[in-house]
Amino acid sequence: MWKELIGILRQLIEKYHELFRLNKEKKGVVLALDMTSLEKITERERRLLVQISDIEEKRQCLLKQLVQEESQLEQINRQSTLVQFCPREFLPELKDCNVALSDVVKKTTNLSDSNTMLLRGALTAVNMNINNLTNVHQKPDYSSNGEHYFSKPENKFDFEA
Repeated sequence: MWKELIGILRQLIEKYHELFRLNKEKKGVVLALDMTSLEKITERERRLLVQISDIEEKRQCLLKQLVQEESQLEQINRQSTLVQFCPREFLPELKDCNVALSDVVKKTTNLSDSNTMLLRGALTAVNMNINNLTNVHQKPDYSSNGEHYFSKPENKFDFEA
């Protein structure tokens, strides 16, 4: 079962590397404001996240089986604790997988957060351009509800004669 767990962790590592590469590609697309490519990347990202979720579900099921076989494993609440119960023959691989998975998840999360910030900035720029084109202006708002208030366009011409 330990060999199977290591295999599942390797699958997760591979999928997170794919997600990291996809997020790098997404960053370039967001910076270029290429919405068609962004839609395609978002769809690929969604499919990849479904695959990651499926693999993670397998990992959880396998951990439950390990707990049923080993009564001492019931105390486990972290992956690093799991290493303590691993047979010596699988220990180096399991440790390497844990480190690699943690690293790639951290890198992917950081890049994803960066992309989210870029997307929010792009959306703000689009909203500002729309507001300028329609002559609607957003008033500064520092209230706790975070809502935006817009002023009505002023009619600068008097058509009455």
